[in-house]
Amino acid sequence: MRGSAFLPRAVLLFGAALLPAQGKPDPAALVRKMGTAKDNNQRYQAYLALLRSKPPGAIPFLERSLPTFTGPALTYGVSLLRSYPDQAGFPALRRLMKAGPSLLSFYCAETLFRAGEKAALPFLRKALEGASDLSSRISMSARIQGLKDEGIQALVRSWVRPEADAALLRSALTYLFSVKDRGTAENLKGFLAEGKTAPQAKAFFAAFLVAGGDRGAGKALAEALSTEKVPLSAYYTITRFLKQGPRPPREVMEALLSLLKEEKRAFFLTSIMEVFEKFPFRPALPVLRKLLEDDNPTVARSAFDALAAFPGALGPAALRRLLTSKNPDRRLLAADTLRRMDDPSGLEAVLELARRRGPHRERAMEVLAKFRANKAVPPLIEALDDPDQAVRRTAFYGLRTILTTLFPYRRLDLSSTGYDPSAPAAKRRAGAALIRAWWEKNKDKDW
Repeated sequence: MRGSAFLPRAVLLFGAALLPAQGKPDPAALVRKMGTAKDNNQRYQAYLALLRSKPPGAIPFLERSLPTFTGPALTYGVSLLRSYPDQAGFPALRRLMKAGPSLLSFYCAETLFRAGEKAALPFLRKALEGASDLSSRISMSARIQGLKDEGIQALVRSWVRPEADAALLRSALTYLFSVKDRGTAENLKGFLAEGKTAPQAKAFFAAFLVAGGDRGAGKALAEALSTEKVPLSAYYTITRFLKQGPRPPREVMEALLSLLKEEKRAFFLTSIMEVFEKFPFRPALPVLRKLLEDDNPTVARSAFDALAAFPGALGPAALRRLLTSKNPDRRLLAADTLRRMDDPSGLEAVLELARRRGPHRERAMEVLAKFRANKAVPPLIEALDDPDQAVRRTAFYGLRTILTTLFPYRRLDLSSTGYDPSAPAAKRRAGAALIRAWWEKNKDKDW
C-alpha cells in the first residue's frame, strides 16, 4: 500500500467517526473526589482524570485540600503537582513543604529533592526526625529508596533494632540496602553475635549481610530458615535481598531447597524458585521438574523459568515435547520459549489454545501476539468479543503489538475505531468489525 495509512483528518484510520467531545472536567469536584471518596477506585479514577487534563485551576484546590488528605490521596495529590510544568506545580510544593503537616511536608520535600532542589534536604531530614509513629516511619523509608544522604541513612539505621516491627525492618533495611549503607552491616553483625534476635529479624539481618557479600552470615540465615517461626510474608524480602547480591553460600541454597520440597503455598514456592532461577543449583533439578507439573500455573511457570536457567535442562527437544502436554499453561510456556529461540514450531499449539475459550485464553492471547505471523491476527480479532473483559483487553493490546510488528512503517491507531474492551457489546462489535474489515482488505498488500 502506497502513502500514509491514515485517512483525512476528519476521519480516523479505520473509518470510525470522531468521538463526541467530552465536557471539561470540574477541577474542584475531582480534587474533592480524589481526597474524600470512600472507594479507592473512585479516588484513583479522579486522580487519572486530573493527571490527563492537568487543569491549571486544580492547583489552588490541591494546595488547600492536601493538608487534610491521608493515605493514597496524599500520594496522588503530590504526584499531580509534580506532573505539572515546574513553574506551575513547584511553587505549591514548596509552600506545602514549609507549612504542611509532617507527612505531607516529607512527601513534598522528597519530590523536590529528587527533582534537584537541594534546599529541600533540611525539610526532608526534619520530617524524618519527627516521625515517631510506626506507620509514618514505614511509609517514609519506603519512599526514599535510593536516596543517598549520610544524615538520613544514620537516622533510618537507628530504627533497625532486633525488637523493631517486622514491617519497619523490611522497609528500612530495603532502603539501607538500596543506598549501600556501610554502617548497617556492622550493626547487624553485632545484633546476630548477641544471639538474642528472633527468627524473623535474624533472617532479615542475615539475608542483608549475605546479599552484601558477607558469606559468614550464611550459617545464621540457614538456621533462621530452618525454623518454622519465619512467616510466609518475610520470604519475599529475604529472597529479594538474595537476588540482588552474589551467589549465596551453599548452606543457604540447601536450606531453601529443603523448604521448596516441603512447602505447598504458591507465593512461597515462587519466591524461592526465583533465587534458583538467578543462581542455578543442580540439586534442585528433581524438585523443579516435579513442580513443573504443578496444577497452579504460577508455580509451574516459575519452575519452568528456573529450569530454563540450567544449561540443557530445557533444550529445544524437551520444549517441543511439552507442546503436546495436557496442561495448556505448559504448552504456552514451551511455545513462547521456542519463539524466543527463533523456533516458531509452537505457533500451531498457541493458535489452537487461542481459539478455545477457557481460563488459559488470556495467556494464549499474550503469547500469540508475539509471533510475527499473519495467521496469528484473526484469532486476536475474534477474541475482541470474548465474554471475559481481561481476554478482550489482552487481545486488543496484542493486536497493537502484532500489527506494529507486521507493518513497522505505518502508524496504526486501533483506538480510532472506537473499540474499547470495557464498552457495551454493540460498540465493541462495531469497532471489531472495522478492525476485521481493515485487516481483510490490507493483509496481503505489499506494505
